[in-house]
Amino acid sequence: LEAFINRSGLPSTEVMKSIGLSSRTLQRRKASGRLNFQESNNLDRLVRAFDAAVGLFDGDLEGARRWFTSPQRALGGTTPLTYTSSDVGAREVEA
Repeated sequence: LEAFINRSGLPSTEVMKSIGLSSRTLQRRKASGRLNFQESNNLDRLVRAFDAAVGLFDGDLEGARRWFTSPQRALGGTTPLTYTSSDVGAREVEA
């Protein structure tokens, strides 16, 4: 999770919200050294969608980050980052 936040440059609060993780739960996960199954799946979904955006922008991390955190008309004015909080939304973002 920390490696993805550092690499992507996405706001950590928004990443945590997208994967369904509160700051208090994050502290517990750090102590145990792992996310639970659902949180891991949610993070994987977010990483795949973000990596697809980076690919779309030919490796331009900053361009992908701007797109991922900006409201998109095709997503009803919602940001792709917000949309990735569900499987259906993540597939829509990847498409």
